[in-house]
Amino acid sequence: FAGAVGICCASHTYCEVECSREEKIMNYGLDIAKRPLFIDIGECRTVNISNISVCTADQQQEYSVCIKQCSPRSQDLQLRSNRDGPLMVPTIRSCYPTRDHCLKQCERRPSIYYLFPDSKYQTRIDVGKCVGECNESDNNCVPIKRTTVSVRGANGPVVMEMILECQCRFPECYKEDYFESYWEYKRCDNSTIQLEKIINVGRCVGECRGVQLPARCFPSEDNCLLPIPS
Repeated sequence: FAGAVGICCASHTYCEVECSREEKIMNYGLDIAKRPLFIDIGECRTVNISNISVCTADQQQEYSVCIKQCSPRSQDLQLRSNRDGPLMVPTIRSCYPTRDHCLKQCERRPSIYYLFPDSKYQTRIDVGKCVGECNESDNNCVPIKRTTVSVRGANGPVVMEMILECQCRFPECYKEDYFESYWEYKRCDNSTIQLEKIINVGRCVGECRGVQLPARCFPSEDNCLLPIPS
């Protein structure tokens, strides 16, 4: 197989991890011709770990051992359609050994997507992901700032969200910075000037815990609030 090899144990204790992209077929309903729509979204698997005997519990305290996991290196974003409408389906392109899950602090890490793969419109974009540990058990590593980017395709632009910043947050109803762009047109000397404006519109995200459903996180004057349904 064509796999990736990585070092998985820190501080002079090493293991070789080999990753492979395996087939994983998912059913996305019926296409417009009423035929089953099957797509290979792929999955990453560890196919071999050598020298694993040195990565024992006794060694972990001395060397802070962290065995790498196999994760997607990049993904294709397939634009397909079924009888319910258009679909955007991420499919794994390749895999590699990563130690992102062992990070001791919350941070943004790359997450690569290819839009319109194998066409003249193919575009590589890093949408980002939040990984790492948080000190308090109730906190999660979550996005606190996002933006959108428009990618030109054969049938018009596709808008993608990109994570800009991550932070440990209690995941119950909080305000997230969310940047959107719009075009402003001005007349100048008998010509039209096109200017891109970017504004932080914000949005409320997070879970609604400890209340009777339905409940949602909604904006107030200064922040986001969790309503208590009557």
